[in-house]
Amino acid sequence: MMNCLLARKVIDLHNIGYELDFVVERPGQLTCVQDNRIFSSESVVVILVDQAFDQLSRKFRYIHTVETLLGDRGLLLSECAQLILIYPQAVRDESPLQCSTFQAY
Repeated sequence: MMNCLLARKVIDLHNIGYELDFVVERPGQLTCVQDNRIFSSESVVVILVDQAFDQLSRKFRYIHTVETLLGDRGLLLSECAQLILIYPQAVRDESPLQCSTFQAY
């Protein structure tokens, strides 16, 4: 069974420039799937933007945008919403949101 809603949301974000894919391989780091570059939590902004039910895994998947200080933009899909608020210092200084350490739960 195809997961239409989740796929549509990811395609929509890819179409507006979030073209790369990121994964968490260890706490405090994201890895770009396309080129294996590793980014520390201090060099990315990760924001929870949506959720969708994944019909294949039968779990909700949380969709996050990722923007690096180098200008790379992509997505991180996770099964956890708490994973999220990562802001570099420049954004932390202007953001009313509480920052947390990036960890996979």
